[in-house]
Amino acid sequence: MVSIAGGEPLIHPEIDEIVRRLIARKKFVYLCTNAILMEKKLDLFKPSPYFAWAVHIDGLKERHDHSVCREGIFDKAVAAVRAAQAKGFRITTNTTFFTHDSPDTIRQVLDFLNDELKVDQMMISPAYAYEKAPDQEHFLGVEQTHELFRAAFADGRRKRWRLNHSPLFLDFLEGKVDFSCTAWGIPSYSLFGCSAPAT
Repeated sequence: MVSIAGGEPLIHPEIDEIVRRLIARKKFVYLCTNAILMEKKLDLFKPSPYFAWAVHIDGLKERHDHSVCREGIFDKAVAAVRAAQAKGFRITTNTTFFTHDSPDTIRQVLDFLNDELKVDQMMISPAYAYEKAPDQEHFLGVEQTHELFRAAFADGRRKRWRLNHSPLFLDFLEGKVDFSCTAWGIPSYSLFGCSAPAT
């Protein structure tokens, strides 16, 4: 599996060729995007069981637009998702939750993505604090994360949402289990070579 993240990968002049070659090698490709260029570039790609768009949607309209510091981006992302669905593409979303989110806002955005937008799967994450982040006050601590997700999942919706996570991760979010892990603890490969997980 290859996750092509950014920045914004769609600005790369050969992104369609990169995706095509990875698919030819039977790699599952998740192309992460903020969806600003997605609808414009859809015709460069073909639906494949090996390909999925991973669209960042960090809340409903007002919340998402505030998060990306630009009005109209939520509507643009939703329009791009619908256009891609109409062409037969697989769609996943990636949503990050911060201290100003509540159990209710989490349920609202996941209900929208699951029931109204009908994306194939959803990825969620608490905003992990890291040293160089400019806005330290909005990152969730471990206890805040457990409280937030325990309340958000309390009515059993966790089982009905199409979440693209193992039950272990979701149990961790709720504080049901504890693991020795780090944020972004995955190996990656870039122009600078292979990078081991953070420890």
